[in-house]
Amino acid sequence: MPPASVVVCIGSSAKTQKLIAAGAEYALDSGVPLKILHVSHSTQNTDDADALINKNLAIANLLDAERIKIVDSDVTHGILNYLQSHPVSAVFIGRSSARKWRPWGLNDISSQVKMQTNQVDVNIVDITSVDAVQNGLDRVIEYSICIAAVLVLTGFLHLIQHFIAEADIMMAYLGVVVVIAYYLDRGPTLFASIASVAAFDFFFVPPFYTFAVDHEKYLISFAVMAVVGILFSSFSERSKQQLREASAREEQLRNLYHLARSLAAASTNQEIVRLACFHISAIRDLEVGFFQLKDDEINLIEQGSIVNPTAMSFAKSKSCIDLQQEVSDLTNQEIWKYYPIEPNCGLGVVIHSDRALTNKQRHLLQTYLSLIKLAITRSQLSEQATKAQLHAESEQLRNAILSAVSHDLRTPLGTIMGMTSTLLDQDARL
Repeated sequence: MPPASVVVCIGSSAKTQKLIAAGAEYALDSGVPLKILHVSHSTQNTDDADALINKNLAIANLLDAERIKIVDSDVTHGILNYLQSHPVSAVFIGRSSARKWRPWGLNDISSQVKMQTNQVDVNIVDITSVDAVQNGLDRVIEYSICIAAVLVLTGFLHLIQHFIAEADIMMAYLGVVVVIAYYLDRGPTLFASIASVAAFDFFFVPPFYTFAVDHEKYLISFAVMAVVGILFSSFSERSKQQLREASAREEQLRNLYHLARSLAAASTNQEIVRLACFHISAIRDLEVGFFQLKDDEINLIEQGSIVNPTAMSFAKSKSCIDLQQEVSDLTNQEIWKYYPIEPNCGLGVVIHSDRALTNKQRHLLQTYLSLIKLAITRSQLSEQATKAQLHAESEQLRNAILSAVSHDLRTPLGTIMGMTSTLLDQDARL
């Protein structure tokens, strides 16, 4: 029976590298093989989706993982069938959004697989890749949640308004704003605050069922409700931003640790190049290639490349190696950057992207390149030490063989020479 494996389910998301990296790290820690599973619909995909899927599979190939393709009209059904028919210890599935309100009524692929699988460890990874259409739909849902929350609370308060004071009604609306600020972003929170003020004015402030105000004290109440709602939304948004920054720093440190550990375990330059290409491409949907200049030609290292070699510039790559510095090339609104790795053998890395990297991403990339240079230098020194040791051992073996042969030949040769000298001696008697 084959050993249990770790399965990573990928699709056409641009952030699949993060999902694959999580599965690869789990497989490395568990000591089990890694498999990449893609379940496609029977209907034909768009060209952009096929390009992203092929790119994701090429990235997965850098880890020497087994790639599996399944065609099924229902993606969830295809994943469950594979999990039931093969020994799998853990499965990794990406979720394209991590909004807190989604678990209330979300029924996506990851949730269905987790509910219908009991014997397999299901890990849901937030890959945070939401396109413009999904963002627009999320916004509509969030504002609809705000409207529904305010209307439900207004109806309930309208039924019990004779038993509570106006201050209690205000506190109830502020409580709804606090809950919305915890689950949603600043925009829906501000909208809920304004809607709460409007509902309080329309239903509970005389004259009723109109926005007119018969006393100035209510204007102060409206202002307090609005200011408190704005402050809650600001504090909540600031806390969420700090949490996102802390999570990003944690992820960067985890990636650096995983890269350093993987490079330390790599024994050859080919393994180092493959691992480096995978981790660099995960920074932000980058196309990466390691090249080597030989005989005035660019030789792209196949085991560590997911970039189109025909679009590379020989002049820029040569300048990068000769000058030992970063060289940029802007062609057709596309950014190509060349970085030197090892000047002695003409090794460098090329990175292709459609937009410039941020300062944090550039700093992370430079850190990756420093680790890669150290790993390649260590590999070369280790190779030189191995050759020197082999040479020393071969010399030692040669000397031992010569010593043994000379010892074995010295005794019979001495006897032969003694007998020969005796025979040549005319005065000697037998």
